[in-house]
Amino acid sequence: MGSDQYTREPGAFARFPFTGQGVAWIGPTGLAYGAADVYIDGVKVATVNQFSGTGQDRAVLFSTVWPTTGPHAITIVSRGTTGHPRTSIDGFFVLH
Repeated sequence: MGSDQYTREPGAFARFPFTGQGVAWIGPTGLAYGAADVYIDGVKVATVNQFSGTGQDRAVLFSTVWPTTGPHAITIVSRGTTGHPRTSIDGFFVLH
């Protein structure tokens, strides 16, 4: 069993370049987690809140697909939410 990567720092980010037709961010939810912004190819496309009263070890937090396969990058930027600042990434799933 692997482990997730996390931060509690606002503005901290992880960038994952890939070639594919879709991507999903997989991570936990729970009381310690907060919000993060999702960028695809440098454009903000969503804000995801990992905060939940009923936590999960692994959930699909964000996903998107394109009509054709190509090079892309997903970037997750922590907001460092007050009171529950943790942003966590368990992994990314790429659809080829």
